Amino acid sequence: MTAPGHVFVVEGAASSQLPLRLLGFFAQQDLLPATICMTRSTSGLAMRIVEATLDEHRAGVILAKMQALPDVASALLTESQGASCLIGEDG
Repeated sequence: MTAPGHVFVVEGAASSQLPLRLLGFFAQQDLLPATICMTRSTSGLAMRIVEATLDEHRAGVILAKMQALPDVASALLTESQGASCLIGEDG
């Protein structure tokens, strides 16, 4: 499955709250991401979230909020014409 847009790549603790908190940033703006992928491993969670309708400023604001979460180890933002669900070492 692929979708164009901003790609948020987040790694963090294997917390049941983390996916909900990350997706909440999109829900607060009434956005439904095109693609949401998550992999859990012994080292934590890896998520890839693709949102096609965000402008650069709003994408940057969401990224900053993600990076501020205590359970987030890293959060990156890229642009992609087609982001797949292949994340982590197994993907």
